[in-house]
Amino acid sequence: MRRLLKSLFKKKSKEDIFESELCYSCNSSLPIKSKFNIYKCKSCNTLNFKAFSIANIQLEEFISYGGSGAVFKSGDKAIKLVYKKDWQALKELHNEYDVFTSLKEIDKHLLPLEAFFENDIYAGLITPYEKGGTLAQYVETNGPMDFRKGLEIILQVTDALQCLYKNGFLYPDIKPQNILISASGDIQLCDYGHVSSLHSIEEDKDNISGTADFISPERLTGVKEDCRSSLYSVGLLIHYIFTAKKLYIAESLQETAEKHVKNNAASFMKVELKHLPVNFIKLVERLTDQDRNVRLGSFPEFKGLIRKQLTATPQ
Repeated sequence: MRRLLKSLFKKKSKEDIFESELCYSCNSSLPIKSKFNIYKCKSCNTLNFKAFSIANIQLEEFISYGGSGAVFKSGDKAIKLVYKKDWQALKELHNEYDVFTSLKEIDKHLLPLEAFFENDIYAGLITPYEKGGTLAQYVETNGPMDFRKGLEIILQVTDALQCLYKNGFLYPDIKPQNILISASGDIQLCDYGHVSSLHSIEEDKDNISGTADFISPERLTGVKEDCRSSLYSVGLLIHYIFTAKKLYIAESLQETAEKHVKNNAASFMKVELKHLPVNFIKLVERLTDQDRNVRLGSFPEFKGLIRKQLTATPQ
């Protein structure tokens, strides 16, 4: 059963009319129409956000776009909104909440979903607001991570993935934008919109979801996925954390995705990660091998090797 916020049904919500016709940054005229009260300046591309409320929830600050929706700050909460007329976004939002509320065991590195709500225009989710931003923002700002800190992040991500897997779900959209960093430096995995039941993966093999930069070959070729597919994506995430760049660069998302099928990602790791310990490079090579039978076969096995590496790494 969904925990619905009944107060949101009391009155209709309308986005406010933007009070100023000028961009905050360059004073150019802004478009009349907006989506989520976010006005993009055509002159300087600045996003101008006008705070608005949905019933008793005040959306104070625009955080980011996510898929077909947008995320806002409201006090110590984050609010994820989609338009109800966008049926695909609405479907993913429902799936996100259904997955989380069905978990019999919840790892602390999974972002809690506190409530689902909807009214005449929007549907949304309420979660805690993490002040540290995303892993992508951290790496873009600070560059490659310290080795020990990066290992700790990877271990926490794997804890979250293993929890979902033990509950019968596969998380197919591993990427730095879906990893939030708390004020304490710990992480929480978010966005369960594309999470699939392990029993339905084969049935949904024609519906490819995920991010081209970190997607597994199995997802692209229609081979039934398991934890080894997730570990492939974790291997590419490791590469990103310690190099501050994506492994494959191409002119289109389709070309990027095709590289995971045409190339063996493992063959690049010795050069890409040459500044890291040799035994760790070999581990990443196993994770990212195109042949999934070469990869590690379970999350606990991988976590054991990461803990061993942490023990050998000075603080």
